[in-house]
Amino acid sequence: MENLVSVIVPIYKVEAYLKNCVDSIIRQTYSVLEIILVDDGSPDKCGQICDDYAAQDKRVRVIHKKNGGLSDARNVGIDVAKGKYITFIDSDDYVAEDYVEVLLKSMLSEKADISICRLKATSKLNEDLKWKKNDSVAVYSSIEALEKMLYARELSTSACGRLFRIELFEKVRFPLGKYSEDLFTIYKTMLNANKIVSIGREAYFYYTRPGSITNEQFSLRHLDTLEALQIIRKDVVNDYPELLPAYKNQMIEALARLLKMNIPEEYYIGNGLWDEIKKYRITVMLDRKASKRVRAYAVLMFVGPQFTGIIMRKYYEYKWRKSLKST
Repeated sequence: MENLVSVIVPIYKVEAYLKNCVDSIIRQTYSVLEIILVDDGSPDKCGQICDDYAAQDKRVRVIHKKNGGLSDARNVGIDVAKGKYITFIDSDDYVAEDYVEVLLKSMLSEKADISICRLKATSKLNEDLKWKKNDSVAVYSSIEALEKMLYARELSTSACGRLFRIELFEKVRFPLGKYSEDLFTIYKTMLNANKIVSIGREAYFYYTRPGSITNEQFSLRHLDTLEALQIIRKDVVNDYPELLPAYKNQMIEALARLLKMNIPEEYYIGNGLWDEIKKYRITVMLDRKASKRVRAYAVLMFVGPQFTGIIMRKYYEYKWRKSLKST
């Protein structure tokens, strides 16, 4: 049991997707698992589905709790985890059959504290699992990995698709009631890591409901993303100024997403968000480390906030329609 891996699955109102998720975990090629299903007060049949799995597989542990949100469910899972390593899988997502194996193998071989695979968006509940079998391995220091994450060119800001040494969460928990909870949290684990390994394999599939990206509407909770980035600037960028260009990149991307969601004028003008955009857009536009997508956002922002939002919504609608044709 030396290399027991705790898999934490927060669950709420995902009855249609839950079996697909849990089945993908149960059939892992690496079997030394503790599968923690946290029923976050789900009002549907999720709780019973969890209990059925626990009756069938002794590796499954079920926690039934009052609804407290994604962060609270993950935190409860962390508190009870017994594994030496820990990974998070959202209950409407699923993973390749060797997800844990490839992450753990790369972590052990490189003596890393965090191992990360590539994420793949899918609108299919049952992907054919013919993932991109890219076995490339890259090893980074914590600051190198943070730069990659902020540029979003290789490492995402998601807590999913990662295997962590449990010690990294000794003093770290997900913030309650926050949107973009991963952004508030994951950078802390990366700062505390001595070495981080990234593999090219697409082994984590996150399910996107048709139209969910194009139809997302602005709410005040979306401003939490900017709060998280401002905290990262205070906690990290001020100490490591070489990360400032990457931070500006992430800020432009976050502001672009807000404009796509039709953020009201009083928030992007009255709260100085447009001033932030004007401050960063030229730098990002000329930054060759930035992705073509984000550099295009920076260029687009010269036409003004309203037109930027309109064009981005049209672009995402086009991408969505194109993805439907390919399925």
